[in-house]
Formats: sequence, C-alpha cells, structure tokens
Amino acid sequence: MLGMLAYHLDLRPDQITTLDAAADDRTLFAIDDCCLSGTRFRESLNRIATHSVVFCPLYAPEALCSSIASREPRVVNCLPGASLRDTSPTPDDAGYSAWKHQRLSRLVADDYWLGQPLGVAFSWCTPQTRRWDETEGRFMEGWDVVPPSRCLKRRLLLRRLEHDAAVDYLPPLTLNTPHSDTGIRAGGRVLWCRQDAGVVVAKVPQRAGDTASVYGLDTISSELWQMLMLHGSMQHAIQVLLTRYHVASERLWADMSSLVEQMRSEGLIVQCDGIPQGGGPVASSGRGSSD
Repeated sequence: MLGMLAYHLDLRPDQITTLDAAADDRTLFAIDDCCLSGTRFRESLNRIATHSVVFCPLYAPEALCSSIASREPRVVNCLPGASLRDTSPTPDDAGYSAWKHQRLSRLVADDYWLGQPLGVAFSWCTPQTRRWDETEGRFMEGWDVVPPSRCLKRRLLLRRLEHDAAVDYLPPLTLNTPHSDTGIRAGGRVLWCRQDAGVVVAKVPQRAGDTASVYGLDTISSELWQMLMLHGSMQHAIQVLLTRYHVASERLWADMSSLVEQMRSEGLIVQCDGIPQGGGPVASSGRGSSD
C-alpha cells in the first residue's frame, strides 16, 4: 500500500520512514489502510517520538477521526480518505439509551468512541475486527469474510497452512455466487466446506444471538451436494455422475431429488423459477461403481 501511495504522490525515498525511525522535529504523516476503533493507531503512537502527527487512514468513520484528533495532543489532524458509515443506533432511535449503557459497560475507559463502523476489506488483507461473545463475556476476534482467493495475505497464509502437516485447521468455507443461468444454488446465508470425506453445511442465522444450524453430509450425499453447487442443475450434475459411476440413472434421480427436497425444506437450497432442471433419467454409458 505504501508503495502505491509513494508512486501516486511522487514521494522521494527520504520522505518515507518507519514509525521508530521518524524524526522528532518534523511532522509525520502516518498512513494506514483503515481505522475501525483506533486501537492500532494508539499502539503506533506510543512508538513515535515525533511531536506533530497527521493520521491519514484510507477508510475510517469521521466521528472516530474527530475523537482521535481531539484526545491526542500530538495529533494535528486525522484525515480519512473515505468515511465509513457508523451502523450503531442514533440518539433518536428507540432503545438508544439501553444500547449506550451496554456499549459503555463493554468498552474500556480509553476507547475513542462508542460507534460500530461498517466493515471494509481490501485485496491485500482483511482488517482485524472484534465481536462481543456473550458466552465468554468479552470481545473476540472477528471472522474473516473474504475468501483467500480474494485476499493476498490470507492466500499466502492458506498456502503455508496447506503445506504444514502439523497444522490442523478447518477447510476454507465456500459461499456460492449464482450465475444468471444457475437453476439451483445455496441459500443466501449458507456456507459450506469439505471436511474429511464429507461436507459440512451451515446456515448463518439472521440475528447474532441465534444459534446456527449445521448439517453433515457423508459419502454419496456429500458428492451430490458438491455436484449441485458446481453445476447448478440436477440435469448437469447427474450427467457428470453417470460418467463416474455404473449406476442406474433412475436411482441417481431419486437420490438427487430426495436430497434437493430435504435441503429446500431446511432452507439450504434455492431452486430458481423458470429454469428447467431436467425432468427425468438421462442415458449414459458409465464406468466404475457407486458402492
């Protein structure tokens, strides 16, 4: 990120420095990709000897920037490149007083503000966030919402984990984005991943306090699910399966139809209207065995 900024702002090498090496007699412009709570900036400020600092997060809530500038004597200004929306209730909203009291009880005394900013993610990283865990009674590290395929830092980490035999980690979750011609897709709040020889499917609840429903699919059910998610229709999925297994197409249609109906009843699958799914068995000279 610093390299891209230096290129666009035409900065000389001597104008770029680290926090620890910054000269104390010159104004330091501290750059960060985002500021969500100010915790990281406070930690960085403790490492700076400079008496004059301008903090420039690329994304940050305006109220948070104003609070940082007013509470930190060495901060001349806090200038966000783009403002992040605060998703917390306003004083005019019903229940604001109760929310504010609860929020104050959870935060530490030196937090810059009470707000809850809209999330942000970059192609190079997913900023660290925190969420309140009712069971633990404390803030926990938030979830990564961007898959490794769209995040450089997580992609590199995933590669290291995949090549480390000593690491036991959960396989990457998949969130299916439907194409325009997809007849069957996972529900809008459904995540799934391959685990061992099966598939784990989870339905994320609408409200944070509700429990998520998790389903395990084994053997043939897991393969049927993966074929549906990959091809988006029963017809195409069964055509592929018939090339892999020596089994009657009627049996595959029955198994697939049963799985789709069960998944639809649980809200895990959405079947789009107006797109034919295929109405019956298809012929194929398969190979192998389904047993």
